[in-house]
Amino acid sequence: MDYGMELRTVSRYVNQGINKISVVQELADFFALEFEDFFRI
Repeated sequence: MDYGMELRTVSRYVNQGINKISVVQELADFFALEFEDFFRI
C-alpha cells in the first residue's frame, strides 16, 4: 500500500521527529483529524 511517503522517511520521522509543519498537516489529514487534534492523541 502506498501512502505517498517512503518507509525510510517515516522511520526518520519516528526516530528523529518531524520538523515540517506541512508533514504534520499531511499526517492529520491522513488520519482524518483536525490539525489541533493531532497533538491531543
